[in-house]
Amino acid sequence: HHVFLGNEDGLYKGNSIGNEFTLTNAPGEIISLGGSDSNLFLGTDGWGVYRSTDEGSTAFSSGLFLHRIFCFSKTRSELFAGTDSGVFVSGNNGANWIPVSESLKDSNIASLAIKDSTLFAGTINLGIWKRPLSQMTWPYSIHSTLDSIDFGSILVGKDFFVTFSIVNTSSADLHISNLQLSSSKEFHYDSLLLPSTLQPKDSLSLQVAFTPSISGKIFGILKILSVAPEIDIHLTGNAFQAPDEVKEISKNSFESFPNPFSSKTTVSFDALESGYADVSVLNALGEQVALLYSGTLASGNHSFAFDASGLPAGTYFCVVRCGDVSNVIALEHSDE
Repeated sequence: HHVFLGNEDGLYKGNSIGNEFTLTNAPGEIISLGGSDSNLFLGTDGWGVYRSTDEGSTAFSSGLFLHRIFCFSKTRSELFAGTDSGVFVSGNNGANWIPVSESLKDSNIASLAIKDSTLFAGTINLGIWKRPLSQMTWPYSIHSTLDSIDFGSILVGKDFFVTFSIVNTSSADLHISNLQLSSSKEFHYDSLLLPSTLQPKDSLSLQVAFTPSISGKIFGILKILSVAPEIDIHLTGNAFQAPDEVKEISKNSFESFPNPFSSKTTVSFDALESGYADVSVLNALGEQVALLYSGTLASGNHSFAFDASGLPAGTYFCVVRCGDVSNVIALEHSDE
């Protein structure tokens, strides 16, 4: 935990007891500070709001430009700013703001406080103004049909696509500006449909691709940016190399019987140590057709049955990953 201090010089970051401070790279003329989860909001004297997500190492303009920002207050979903032009609310971490100063007679707000279901604003000249929070909720909301995407296991260099939809669940038109990936280059998305404006209850289909260039477990986050609260979709995928490029799980332990097989076969292997294991079957295109096991395994020998009934004849690959060790075995599925 850290202590933060803002003044005309900028933002100072201190230790937990506040006796040692270091000047950060945030802008100067700071007259107020507000916190929101992993976001630090800086109120400036005439330059609006700045937002930092790395404890002041960097800070970027976050609206209300040319306003003096005297104070902040926050509910679980909304951030309020008291300015020299009244009270503003944001429902998407300061990316957008709307005024909520109805019947306010003094637009210079010196302080804000929330008690139960009411926002109180202390003005400089005309006492205290109050308004129910229910009258100032953020009017925009959005829903994603997926909150996480697991691409399963695919070969390095192959593509796997997942399509999902986002729905405007608010009563007003909603502008979706962009998608943003905070991850490696192994994930991609189709941006041809963006930016886009959705009417209430309208939906938009989007496609995300996993195209790994390296092997291993890969993680990412896809952010949907709009005037609604930000949505984060967590992405995972497991990539493996061709059979002659992977490490052995245990020498001579990885096998399938019978192989070739007509409908069913049993895959067995020795896990060198206990831990998480993922056992999946892929077709020749690198697409997962079956997940035989995913969970914790004890060390030792394990067997899993693969039923290929209903799948076309051809070569399949069983991918076994135990910790950092993985291997692939070819399974020959015939019609006879």
